[in-house]
Amino acid sequence: MPIQFKHRILRPIQEHQAATFMVKSCIYLFRRYAPIQQPMKSYLTGIVFILILADHPIRSQSKAFRYFTDEDGLPGMTVYGILQDPKGFLWIATSKGICRFDGRSFKRYQLKGIKGFDTPYSFIDKEGIPWFYNLAGEILFVRNDSLQRLEIQAIKPAANIYSLYIENPYLYISWSQTSSPATYRYNIFNLKENKKLEHNYIFLGPKNGELIGYDYSRRKDLFNVYKVDKNELIFSQKISNKKQVDFIYEIDRYIHNSSNLDIYIASNFIRIVDSCGNLISNKYFPDLTNENIKYISIINEDELFINTNKNSYSFFLKTGLLKLIPYFNNSINTIFEDSYNRRWISTTDHGLILDPNNSSQVINYNQGFLASNEVYNINHLLGYNFLGHNNGKISCIKEIDYIKYLNLPGLGRVRFILGWKSKTLLIGLDLGIYILNSSLNSETNCSGMQIGSLKAAHIKSDSELLVCSSLGIYSCDLNELKNGNCKEFVSRRELDARALCIKKYKGRIFAGTVNGLYVRGNNFSWQKLLNKDIFINQLYNYKDSLLWICTDGEGMFQFDGSKIVDSLNIDFGLPSNNISSVCYLDSERIAIGTDNGAYIYNYISKEGFILDQIDGLPGNEINDIKYNNGVVWIGTSKGLFQISSNELIPNQEKPLIEISEAFAFSRYGLIPIQSRLNHDQNHLKFNFQTRSLISKSALQIYYKLFEQDTQWLKSQSNSLEFIGLAAGKYNLQLKVLNEDQLSSEIVTKTFEIYPPWWKTTWFNVAMILGISTLGVGYSFFRHQKIKREEAKERAISDQMNMLREEALQNQMNPHFMFNALNAIQSFLTNNDQFNAMKYLSKFGRLIRMIFEQSKQRRISLEQEIAFLKNYLELEKLRFKDKVSIEFNIANDVEEKSSEKMIPSLIIQPIIENAFKHGLLHKDTDGRISISMEFVNGQFICIVEDNGIGRQRAALINTWKKNGRKSTGLASTKERLGILDKGKKMMGLELTDLYDLNGNPAGTRVVIKL
Repeated sequence: MPIQFKHRILRPIQEHQAATFMVKSCIYLFRRYAPIQQPMKSYLTGIVFILILADHPIRSQSKAFRYFTDEDGLPGMTVYGILQDPKGFLWIATSKGICRFDGRSFKRYQLKGIKGFDTPYSFIDKEGIPWFYNLAGEILFVRNDSLQRLEIQAIKPAANIYSLYIENPYLYISWSQTSSPATYRYNIFNLKENKKLEHNYIFLGPKNGELIGYDYSRRKDLFNVYKVDKNELIFSQKISNKKQVDFIYEIDRYIHNSSNLDIYIASNFIRIVDSCGNLISNKYFPDLTNENIKYISIINEDELFINTNKNSYSFFLKTGLLKLIPYFNNSINTIFEDSYNRRWISTTDHGLILDPNNSSQVINYNQGFLASNEVYNINHLLGYNFLGHNNGKISCIKEIDYIKYLNLPGLGRVRFILGWKSKTLLIGLDLGIYILNSSLNSETNCSGMQIGSLKAAHIKSDSELLVCSSLGIYSCDLNELKNGNCKEFVSRRELDARALCIKKYKGRIFAGTVNGLYVRGNNFSWQKLLNKDIFINQLYNYKDSLLWICTDGEGMFQFDGSKIVDSLNIDFGLPSNNISSVCYLDSERIAIGTDNGAYIYNYISKEGFILDQIDGLPGNEINDIKYNNGVVWIGTSKGLFQISSNELIPNQEKPLIEISEAFAFSRYGLIPIQSRLNHDQNHLKFNFQTRSLISKSALQIYYKLFEQDTQWLKSQSNSLEFIGLAAGKYNLQLKVLNEDQLSSEIVTKTFEIYPPWWKTTWFNVAMILGISTLGVGYSFFRHQKIKREEAKERAISDQMNMLREEALQNQMNPHFMFNALNAIQSFLTNNDQFNAMKYLSKFGRLIRMIFEQSKQRRISLEQEIAFLKNYLELEKLRFKDKVSIEFNIANDVEEKSSEKMIPSLIIQPIIENAFKHGLLHKDTDGRISISMEFVNGQFICIVEDNGIGRQRAALINTWKKNGRKSTGLASTKERLGILDKGKKMMGLELTDLYDLNGNPAGTRVVIKL
């Protein structure tokens, strides 16, 4: 049996210190006597398993506050008044100055020459302007985002301010002159214009739009309330006990609540009066155990906060109940409750504190309540809530409100805590397994088993245990393990893979590893599923209906036993794809833990929201989430967070967005954007401010430029810039979403950019009228011009037809046809039927192509090339070995030949002309080359021969009798000139070629299309 230490009930912080002392003492004894003799060492091993028991009230844990200090930008750690203006900003007065809080940062307001920074008094007037007066007697206000001072030195008497109120254009001040106290009304814009009022007032605030106050000089006899400007008495009460009246002026207030009751807070009295002026209730507070009131704050229309020198209370006006508030009482100054029922607490020396005003609690080591801040796993067993920490530490929270600490001798994290049989615990650390009985005394210690770092375990039956480790999955007999046979594991490795989690689902055992999901077979073998390498952190079985797979980097998957049926990741709103844990809260919601906060997901509505440090979590890295008896337990690396599941709701604060600046760039500089802009004022910029008191920088801004747009665009900054907007009407819409996707009201800015004068309607109308006026004359001349153009077109058409006929005639040259037929006849004579049929086929195809092209004005280059190849084959047959033919087509021409269109019957006459006049009279070594290419996008065809030249050919033609004039080149050139229409994009260039001796050496013809 291990040694048990007697204990006594300790104070909370003392309990933790005592636990630490006892554990250190045991370790010292173990080390001290270990070298002496082995029996003593074995005996003292049990001492290390120590349970330190202490009654520890759980309900006294810290609420989940959010703290703001000077490190966050507060001017001082002592905070006085907290105000909220109509725009949603918080104005905070501190001992070291004034600041404004927008949810992201504190903006400090300073003024050169100010005499004092300690500013305990503040209020907001009906125009939303914050006012302050400091201990040096200076009156300060913020206008146009600048701190200003009301210069009252010239009229200020030798006295301090007792009470002050602003009701534009008047300033009301009660001075504390001991000889003759006085109240004055000043004109803010001319302080020398003032009036002494009939009574000496302590101002309570406006009632029905009129300032009211009670007469300070009669306060011990009568409580008389007046309309200040009219000097009209509206309420009076005789004071029976003059000793009960204390001097507390800065807390005096007036409230009119929804029950149509007037509440007067004056000194240490609260008086409740009905609409007829009858006193309903009169509460005197210093009767509370002789406590002195420090502050009274208006939390809401029914609840007042009262802070004394000893305690803090809530006073409920409707019931008259006075309730003690379990805050750190001696430091609180005031409490301000915003419209979302969150409470902002100003303190002395502790900064500003935000209370979410719910049941959430934070439990951590610093309070002396946990063995460590790092909570890695949470389990509800044997009436305890077990929290596993590092270095073998376990915090055991009992339902009956006390904590035990369990310190195991092993090092590393507590990886799992399982219940075995009825009242036995199985606890796994990184490097060992421990079995504890129902009294939490150790029965077995198995450490150093050489199976790697433990990760998770599953009790398959009363006698079989499966353990996941960094080296794989091992199994053992639990009874052998309980008897101390720790080597049972080493020889029973079933899977060689780094395994992190294991769960039973639909009768089968599933394990998650760093490279995927495995299932255990009947023969103790493991089979990989899904054919997908995923890093699995955790598996969660929900009522055997589905298995959640939590991954590192890929979100979550729903698994039905054979396939993935659904998934969740950052695209669906999760704060991270690194999932550590999941648990079901009810029939509709699950809680998902990630390394960037928790996510509460409604799998019916497919909506969710984030729970993180903004909501009070001590840290965003979630290690485990459990649900028990209506309470959600969230273990983080910085402590434990508890909250009722009914209070898990998204951030209800509707964020705000406003356009702070809107200007256009023009040649005169920056100008404010008006509803109408000139056409050259189309470069616009909009700056805007967003606010949410708790969302920090998690706000997302979206916009639409046109009202008919259906899709919102996301802005990456707090400004939008539009360059080169077209003329038209625009309706810029802005909205902002908080971290839980709650939207602000949509802010709009409507404007219109006018077109230039030459694009306006009136100018177009004028142009139409002018054109209409000229229409008749223009129509006449146009009609005449059309007639002339039609005649010209007919002439051109006739000319083109004539030229095409000439081209056709050139192609149907009888000499060519006769020679081709003679060549075919010679094949037949020589019984060469193959060549005869081959060339007869080519001849027939050529004739058919000539007739087809003669019917078309334009043909593709591909057709022309095919035609030319056919033609050249026949010419080669005609000239035999006298002429060599080269046909070079560039690659880009080949690629575009089907797309490029050219005039029909345009290239062949040029080639025929080269044969007829250049090569016909050359006896041997004739050569003709045809090349086609694109040059700067223009099609170029070059026909070059080494014939006798144009001059000699012309001379030979003149000798021939009955010679026919050649028209091939001339007609082709004329056709191209007509088709070009003066653009100089098409044409024909002829060049005579000469050898080195100046003798004619052929002709080059360049065709441009």
